[in-house]
Amino acid sequence: MRRDSQFVKSYIHEIDKYVHKGYARELCAEEASIVKPTTWYLLHFGVVNARKPDNLRIVFDAAAKASDVSLNSALLKGPVKAQSLVNIFFKFGQGIIAVAGDIQEMFSQVRIRVEDQDSQRFLWRGDDSSQPIRTYAMTSMIFGAACSPCCAEYVKNKNAARFADQMPKGVDAVQNKTYVDDLVISFNNVEDANKTIREAVEIISAAGFQLRKFVSNRKVLEANLNGSSNVPRPVINLERQATADKILGMFWNTTTDAFEFHFKFFNISNDILQCKRLPTKRELLGIVMSIYDPFGLLANVTIFAKFLIQALWKQSIAWDDELANHLAAQWESWWLNFQAVKTFSIPRCYSSLIPSADSIQLHIFVDASTQASAAYLRVKKEEAVKVALVCAKSTCAPLKAVTVPRLELQAAILGCRIKTLLEEGHEIRIDSTTFWSDSQTIILWVRAHARTFKPFVAHRIAEILTSTSPDQWRWLPTMLNVVDEATRAMPIHEFALHSRWFSGPEFLHQGEEWWPRETILTSDEYSNEEITSRHLLVRYRSEDRYDGELHADELAVAENCLCRLVQKEAYQHEISLVRKKSPLPKISSLYQLTPHLDEEGFLRVCGRIDAAYCLPISARRPIILPTKSHVTRLVVAPENTPPERQPYEERGTPTVLDTRNT
Repeated sequence: MRRDSQFVKSYIHEIDKYVHKGYARELCAEEASIVKPTTWYLLHFGVVNARKPDNLRIVFDAAAKASDVSLNSALLKGPVKAQSLVNIFFKFGQGIIAVAGDIQEMFSQVRIRVEDQDSQRFLWRGDDSSQPIRTYAMTSMIFGAACSPCCAEYVKNKNAARFADQMPKGVDAVQNKTYVDDLVISFNNVEDANKTIREAVEIISAAGFQLRKFVSNRKVLEANLNGSSNVPRPVINLERQATADKILGMFWNTTTDAFEFHFKFFNISNDILQCKRLPTKRELLGIVMSIYDPFGLLANVTIFAKFLIQALWKQSIAWDDELANHLAAQWESWWLNFQAVKTFSIPRCYSSLIPSADSIQLHIFVDASTQASAAYLRVKKEEAVKVALVCAKSTCAPLKAVTVPRLELQAAILGCRIKTLLEEGHEIRIDSTTFWSDSQTIILWVRAHARTFKPFVAHRIAEILTSTSPDQWRWLPTMLNVVDEATRAMPIHEFALHSRWFSGPEFLHQGEEWWPRETILTSDEYSNEEITSRHLLVRYRSEDRYDGELHADELAVAENCLCRLVQKEAYQHEISLVRKKSPLPKISSLYQLTPHLDEEGFLRVCGRIDAAYCLPISARRPIILPTKSHVTRLVVAPENTPPERQPYEERGTPTVLDTRNT
């Protein structure tokens, strides 16, 4: 303290303010000499928020231990009473008119019983070391106590419950639209907003709290609510983080009524932020963790950084080692592209059509590779259609090899959980919910009547059917699956509202007659986890099915179909790029194989062996199959495989194993 006179001045000012407002009191010598079993002295220190360097905040450390005991260890945390931050934000996007405000010094307004104040003692003597040390006790709740959030929320809600009959809308605002001490709410008209906010102010004041500093996208309403107060805060930070030096960012611009993304990386070297040197694994993780995106609106962008971190784990890179050289260019490309997020914004309100909409639909897209899901609201009024991204979630596939159908199943589970989250978090009427997947296997598993699944599949299908019905699941081609963007390692993305990630796939903007039509068969024969050649042959035989031995040409057709299906599941993105004659990303497992598609739709190797004209084309351009696939093991045909299971070897059709694919 002696080294910083301004720090000392601010610290003394804060202590004096606590005493002046009655939040703390000085104990007389007689009181201080009394020691009870519940007597406890709190450590305290000052914290300066990097966003507000002029504001010092005193922290009373209830977690500090003496003889392995702390105040928090003797307190019960209590149940979580606060509303979910995500649910608050979901409701915030429903209405055309939005209002936000905060409760002044909420924790400090809650008085502690006199007999319990002895557990909140602290020592202080100002800046004069020659003065005797004085003993104080906090008379109100402190921020660091484990029970403070629960107690403050209980007091706020208990008080509001007394007004349930007289002011139901105001009570709902206080209890369900307030995140800790921040009121965040939206309405469909100014009159309703004005009445509800004034009711909330009256309810809050009855408990000794003060609801103040209102901001709104309607400036007349904002001025009316604040009275004579002038609160010039065009961009509002709605983030709630307890760590002072960890600055994340979710900002609401009240002028444009849009969410903006402002990220500051205080603990990251400027050399890294300016691409003068590569980040270490520790620093890369710090950058990713500093991106505050509670809705997952940037999931299609942040997934690439997660891929980089996973690649570092695969290579056993130490925490303080820099990225490997082959990842350097990808990191730079992604980081430079990510800077465009500073100028990007997304509307707060889903759609102005919601109050008078003819129908409101929820569409959830799922995809594997990684496990990803994105949810869109489709709002229709007469001929007008508005599609808005509500939330998304993406996670990297596990390092341990998992089959593509199982990854697709995990993605479907993620979609179901997002659906439950959205239903609980919104108050608008949702007329229908549709799930979209480009995996035929998942669609058929969900629709299957005979449940002869392995436990892994059976348990997850049961969870899916608990919250959804089979007729809610629809298939679509991979190229139309918008969530595919959040499963691919693409370092460059477009930050634009008209992109399909933010505005949804094109077909949702059209009538339902233009939506993708299914081209799959709904048969229990396809519901088994492992598809056999005989099952596939059903699709190619005549309608009059028969038993008996399979012929060589039938086996060849079946295995060709199997190989195409395996390639489609493992290399959907690569096949799409090859068809478009676009280059593969370097991170692709097929990059070094220069693949191409033949006339039959097989993905084959194209390399220097093409010059060996003495070999048949099937030998010069072998097909590509993933190493971990069960079909690949059958095609390779080990020595103990019977001759009838070796048609490829007989036909001289070699197979290249993609050993990098997991």
